[in-house]
Amino acid sequence: MEHLKRRYLLTDYNFPDALAVASYAALKGYPILLTQKDKLLTETKDALSGIQEVYVIGGKAVIQKSVTSQLHQFTRISGSALRNSRKYY
Repeated sequence: MEHLKRRYLLTDYNFPDALAVASYAALKGYPILLTQKDKLLTETKDALSGIQEVYVIGGKAVIQKSVTSQLHQFTRISGSALRNSRKYY
């Protein structure tokens, strides 16, 4: 089941990012996990253990390297990434 393999990681202080991804995540059954912008919460880190697809929603100022450096592998989705892409979702 694909929804068991994917998680979205968002900061708990930036609601536009949450609004942008919430309906898609709900439609597909993908969990949304929250973190602080500069600290990966222990509970969130535990919930990400063994997950193959982690999508960090928000730019580097929203979720900082101190968080992403603790992730095994991730894909960042942010406004700047979408502006520079010709692919539309």
